Amino acid sequence: MRIVTALAAISAVLASAGAASAAVVAYNSQAGFQAALDGSYTLVDFDALGGFAAGYRLDDAAPAAALAALGVDSVGLNAQVLGGQDFQTPTARDRIIGNGGFFGGHIAFDFASAMNGVGAFSNTIDYGRVRLFSGTGLSGTFLGEVQFGPGSFGGLTSTVGIRSAQFTCDFNADMACGVYDLQFGTFAANGGGAVPDPATWALMIVGLGAAGARLRRRGMTAQPRAR
Repeated sequence: MRIVTALAAISAVLASAGAASAAVVAYNSQAGFQAALDGSYTLVDFDALGGFAAGYRLDDAAPAAALAALGVDSVGLNAQVLGGQDFQTPTARDRIIGNGGFFGGHIAFDFASAMNGVGAFSNTIDYGRVRLFSGTGLSGTFLGEVQFGPGSFGGLTSTVGIRSAQFTCDFNADMACGVYDLQFGTFAANGGGAVPDPATWALMIVGLGAAGARLRRRGMTAQPRAR
């Protein structure tokens, strides 16, 4: 029992080291973001999703089924894919426009399984922001955010699993939030984990040393006395 208790203490030290080393990294380069997600990578081209014509809504039955097949479990309200928008120059890809009736619109996605990275491009005149959460429906732990400029890429990777993401806009005059080329993925099974920093290593060494000392003391106490 004493050995089991000591091993449990060692496991707790190792677990705390892993938790302390969890990290979120921001990217403004799509190439760097893609390289980090070496386990899996999916890019959703809304211009070609299911062959639907521009103007469809993501919560319509057929587009929603096409997204579900890609691992996007659900979408936020009022997300419509348009070929253009007021004050904007059309791009090669259709954009998702969310909550166009008021300032500061947002678009939210849930993922069928935990991801390690989520990113997208912003519309031509929209500054964008990506916010990540550990639970579905923008619940659980807030993992971090990254902001990006007009027509630019923004993405985040996290060693804690991502189950939902929110894209918000810059409250500009077009009163809408637009993003395109949603992309997400995971780290490789044997990679992507954070390396403990020196302070964490010190904690591990001290904890393991203390656990070992307890084992030695208990072993000495249990020795039968010579007669």
